[in-house]
Amino acid sequence: MTPRPPIFLSLIRLARPWQWGKSVFVLVGPFYGYRQLVAPVPEGGGREAEQVIVSAIVAAAAFALVSSGCYVVNDSLDYRADQLHPRKRNRPIAAGHVSVKTAWGFALALFALGAGMVMALPADVRLMVGLCLSLYAANVLTYSSFLKHRIIADVMSLSLGFVLRMMGGCAAVAISPTAWLLNVTLFLSMFLAFGKRLGERRTLAGTAGEGGAHRPVQALYTDTLLQMMVVVTAVITLMTYALYVKDHAPG
Repeated sequence: MTPRPPIFLSLIRLARPWQWGKSVFVLVGPFYGYRQLVAPVPEGGGREAEQVIVSAIVAAAAFALVSSGCYVVNDSLDYRADQLHPRKRNRPIAAGHVSVKTAWGFALALFALGAGMVMALPADVRLMVGLCLSLYAANVLTYSSFLKHRIIADVMSLSLGFVLRMMGGCAAVAISPTAWLLNVTLFLSMFLAFGKRLGERRTLAGTAGEGGAHRPVQALYTDTLLQMMVVVTAVITLMTYALYVKDHAPG
């Protein structure tokens, strides 16, 4: 019998810190607006570089913590189904390493830490960052409980999560995201999500209904549809970014 791991290691696994890299999207807006933000008044924002950098990093940390809280809630709700899955049964709750009660307490703690990060931001940006963060959490929980089983809607929900991350980063440094930046983020996220779905089907082709057991929504997709969506979103992403560069080119 495999020994039970220490509770703190199980909680770390439950939080999925390896997914925190997705919060890099929070830094997209501050990165593109950095030069304008730190440029002297009246040409720019006239802010200290440290203020911009710290606000962006704090916002990214807030999204990372809340995303972990959402993962914990998802695993708490799905642990019985996970116990029947050959891979997911090893998740901490499904494997019995963390109780559901403890998991819910951990999720609340992660949400509270995320909210605390928002409160550490300048007072004039807290409301908008908090709103973006709340919408992000609502979107992730809706995806976990419903949309992940709906064709196309699953990818749209995943993509919206990246857009809300980007908007949260912009809000943290008090800049408005351009339509170009929103569109590039949305279509790039869709391209990556459809590509992941296609990759899953190819990896699991010929087993369990081409990935249907691994991810039930795969039973509703076809290779042709996914290939078409990958191409379409890739072309739109490149075109949108090219138009953005042209629009912002000097002279």
